Amino acid sequence: MRKLFVAGVAALMACLVVPPAASAETPAAASWCAPPGSEGNGTMNVFIVPTSGDNCGVLRMVAQLAPVSGLPTQTGFFRMYGPNGHIGDSTTKYWTYQESYRVDVNQKAFDGSLWCAEFWMQTGSTFTRGSEPVCAEF
Repeated sequence: MRKLFVAGVAALMACLVVPPAASAETPAAASWCAPPGSEGNGTMNVFIVPTSGDNCGVLRMVAQLAPVSGLPTQTGFFRMYGPNGHIGDSTTKYWTYQESYRVDVNQKAFDGSLWCAEFWMQTGSTFTRGSEPVCAEF
């Protein structure tokens, strides 16, 4: 009887220490991101700077007016946002196409995530969006 009891306990213990199936894949190992680089719409450009050594990390975003933007005024501010919402706004000023607005992001990206920039023009005390947002997609 004692041998039967010991054999039963040994069988139960063997079931408890069996590792999970080797075919189980973790979500982190299954995904890979391709940084988008830059996008533009003729009025402005947005550049995505990936985190060094991490294809799924966004280190910084850079926005810049296009050399021939066609905007009635270049006085305004840049607004940046990503999949987690608002990232930052530049100061309101006159922007030349040689200048750019840079904002540190330090966020993880995922496949299909959008990283966008807008330019808001100032006319008197009123602000209007200068064009459709420019978005880079991972």
